[in-house]
Amino acid sequence: MNNPKITMMSCKDGRFGGVKVGDVLPTKRGGDVTVLSIDGYKKVLVRFNDSMAYEATTMIKSLMDGNIKNPYGITSFGVGYFGVGEFSSKDHPVAYEVWRGMLRRCYDEKIQEKIPTYIGCTVADEWHDFQNFAKWYTSHDYYGLDYHLDKDLMFRGNKIYSKETCSLVPAKINTILTNLSASNSKSLTGVTYREQKGLFQARIKSSGIVRNLGFFETEIEAHNAYIRNKEKIVKMAAIEHRYEMEEVIFKALMNWSFYE
Repeated sequence: MNNPKITMMSCKDGRFGGVKVGDVLPTKRGGDVTVLSIDGYKKVLVRFNDSMAYEATTMIKSLMDGNIKNPYGITSFGVGYFGVGEFSSKDHPVAYEVWRGMLRRCYDEKIQEKIPTYIGCTVADEWHDFQNFAKWYTSHDYYGLDYHLDKDLMFRGNKIYSKETCSLVPAKINTILTNLSASNSKSLTGVTYREQKGLFQARIKSSGIVRNLGFFETEIEAHNAYIRNKEKIVKMAAIEHRYEMEEVIFKALMNWSFYE
C-alpha cells in the first residue's frame, strides 16, 4: 500500500502539513498508524494500530514517507520482533545472534530439512520479543562466552525454547549431548554392522576422535557398550568443566542417562 500524497501546507481546517489528528496512515515498517497529536513539523505523536499499540513521536516528513519503525513489527522468521528496552543488536551481538539462531532452528524449513530433529520445535511467545530473551540470556554468569543454548538437558525430549526449560551449557559438553541424536543410521546409536566379520562394532566419538569399543555378537550388546561409554564421557566432561557452569547444570549432567 502506497502512502497518500500529502502536500505540505500551514495549519488549515485542523490540518498541519496535510495531516490532521485522527488520520490513519500506512508505514513501511510495522503497519498503519493513527495520528494522536501534532505539535509542529517535528513533533507528531502516532500510535501503531496493532495489539501492542506502540506510540512514537516522529516528523511530518517521516510520517509522509512511511519511515516510522514499529519495534513490535515482525522481522525475524515470521514470529520475532525487536521489542522496546535496553538491549540492542549492536551492544549485545552475541545475545542477538543466539536469539536469531533459536528462531531459525524452529521456523526455517531449510534448516529443518538438514536437521530434522528441530521439526516441531517452537519458541515461547515471551521469547518472540528479543528484549525478553536478552534479559534472560544476560542474567547468566557465562553469557557471551563459548556456551550453547540448550532446551532439553533439564527436560528430556522438550521441544519448546523458554526461560523455564532452557539453560546455557559449555559448547564442548553440549556437542557431546547433541551427537546422541545426530545419527541417521538404521542401526542403534553407536553401532555399525561389519559384514566381513559377521559382528556388530561399537564406536564412540569423543573430543573429535572416534574410538572403537569392540565387536559384539548382537546389536544390543554393542549398543549397550556405547551407552556405558557415552554416559561416562558426559560425566567426565561435567567434572572437567565443573566450575564453568551453574550448579543446577552440573547436577543434571552428573545424573544424565542415555534413556532417561
